[in-house]
Amino acid sequence: MILFLHANGYPPESYRPLLDRLQGREPLQALSLRPLHEGSAPQSLRSWAELADEVILEMDKRSLQGCLGLGHSLGAVVLLLVARKRPDLFRRIVLLDPVFLPLWVYLVGALMPVSWLERHAPLAKTALRRRGHWPDREGAHRQLRKRRVFHRIDDAGFDAMLDGMLAPDPDGGVRLRYPKAWEARIYATPTWPYTALLRVRTPLHILRGEHSDTISPFTWKAIRHLRPDADLREMAGAGHLLPFEQPADVAGIVLSLLSD
Repeated sequence: MILFLHANGYPPESYRPLLDRLQGREPLQALSLRPLHEGSAPQSLRSWAELADEVILEMDKRSLQGCLGLGHSLGAVVLLLVARKRPDLFRRIVLLDPVFLPLWVYLVGALMPVSWLERHAPLAKTALRRRGHWPDREGAHRQLRKRRVFHRIDDAGFDAMLDGMLAPDPDGGVRLRYPKAWEARIYATPTWPYTALLRVRTPLHILRGEHSDTISPFTWKAIRHLRPDADLREMAGAGHLLPFEQPADVAGIVLSLLSD
């Protein structure tokens, strides 16, 4: 069984080019984290560790054990926290460009109120200002395709990603399925991952995009020092969105680990 956890802002359905390549080899379950749960309140979240506890509850409910865990960005950190707490749930974990930020980011997060960070942290501010509704899919495509973050994704991959990101709006047009208030809340609650990184005993694989703006070269060297036993790979030409940019290459690596 493969268990997949998504990034902040990207519902599981947006990863179809990657997940379709994996699904035929072994059963796959992609869980939706709390921001995608109907009626969930962003103000209810204080730490990503809460999301990890919810994943544990859901895996126990579904009687999932011995999975290959696969997570991207936020989902990768949540996966790491789960594996640290419940090693029986996974036979190995694969982290796709996880959120390993510099120390000062976590210090600021510990010192400042979350409500302040939602208003002032750059990524949170950007998320709250982001447009989330369009008259039609074509309008969403035109506007979002211009964003620099998506320039390494090919046209077919972008269309598939957009299909998973959008939903019909009851008032007409289309909207982002992932609420921007939730996206900002996630950015305002960065959760310290390095203790779990040091202590997790599940076989660990980390993939970083060569042009990642989430794992700096300095942090990548630090991870190598902290976990010399881990399988660390850098994907040439990729950025933080490597599952969307190079789905075939990421799938190939994951499939090779399944047969290992």
